[in-house]
Amino acid sequence: MDYGVHKRRPKKTRDPRGLPVPRITERDLLVFALLQEYRFLRTNFLHRLIEARTGAAHNYVAFRARLALLRHHAYLKLPRQQFQYDNYLYTNDIYELEPKGAAELKKAGLYDHEIGDVRHGERKHGIRSLAHALQICDIIADLEIGAAQHRHVRFMPPREVYRKMNGRLSMRATARHNGQCKTLEVTPDAVAGLENTGHGTKAYRALLIEAHQNTEPYLRSTLDQKSHLREVLAYRDIGERGAYKQAGLPNMLVLFVTVSKRVQDGLMAASADVTKGKGLPTILYKHMPKLGTIPPPTPTGDLLNTHWDRVGFGPINLAEAA
Repeated sequence: MDYGVHKRRPKKTRDPRGLPVPRITERDLLVFALLQEYRFLRTNFLHRLIEARTGAAHNYVAFRARLALLRHHAYLKLPRQQFQYDNYLYTNDIYELEPKGAAELKKAGLYDHEIGDVRHGERKHGIRSLAHALQICDIIADLEIGAAQHRHVRFMPPREVYRKMNGRLSMRATARHNGQCKTLEVTPDAVAGLENTGHGTKAYRALLIEAHQNTEPYLRSTLDQKSHLREVLAYRDIGERGAYKQAGLPNMLVLFVTVSKRVQDGLMAASADVTKGKGLPTILYKHMPKLGTIPPPTPTGDLLNTHWDRVGFGPINLAEAA
């Protein structure tokens, strides 16, 4: 199909001159709906999500050209923060929905008026870091893509789990360490879930997602400042008291996704230190590339379909029945 975008056009500005005016299709509406739901998506992740939700293959080159056409006609935009990275010309574009695209969703009766309340991470108070916000979206998208590869696994998106939590992401926790005691409000960057029917009955896993950009130390001598030590202590308290049940969750797995194997090893060493090597069965670790990294992450579904590491316990595969 000819989408009318053949020559490279500027990424930092729009230039619709000479381009056909797009007639909005069902797939365009699905693109708009995905961007309303996720907010930020790389081209390759958006492409795989379209395939996962439609169950059909789509030509990537034509799809990328279609996104460019929609951008030049102001249905979509490229967040300007991505242009701060040296490799922005050579990596997948990051898209966000424009009001004109949202208007098409409203016209089609597909606009979700409640989704604005389902904010993960920095989304509620504005974007402080595109890298962190995008990492959250990458994680959730890869889990959904992985779940689409199984008949017995259904991905439960953030909005569905959020509603089960009575509209509140925060949980109270008390961290204790070396004679110190601190009460905290623990708010994960995002929540999601898995429904598994592999054994003939429905089993659920509630996923609390922590996107770790390696901007905080692994250990600190005090609980007054953020560290991975404090995170582990807080989630240990939530698990021991069953506070996640009061929040409306049947169980809890905390997914720490960081930016490299080296940083992951550092986080796990801190967890081993604070738990005296015993670890916690509910705290899981993986890593994936962050914004600006070469090569960038690819939407494989591996966050669901390969093993997560744990301290003091064997690895765990989220696609397997609980």
